[in-house]
Amino acid sequence: MKNFLNFFSIFLVSTTILYSNYNYSLIDNNSSSSTYEQLVGPDAFENQVTIHYFGHFN
Repeated sequence: MKNFLNFFSIFLVSTTILYSNYNYSLIDNNSSSSTYEQLVGPDAFENQVTIHYFGHFN
């Protein structure tokens, strides 16, 4: 059972890494931002640390 859990953990992590997609673009809706109403994504901030947060509000 322990071997199965180890295999499953390795499989899950490697699958997540292989199929993750960080190339996306969204419109910047922050009116105080320098990129307001422009498409921005991870490529717009090369060599910088970025935080990705996708919130939902009702």
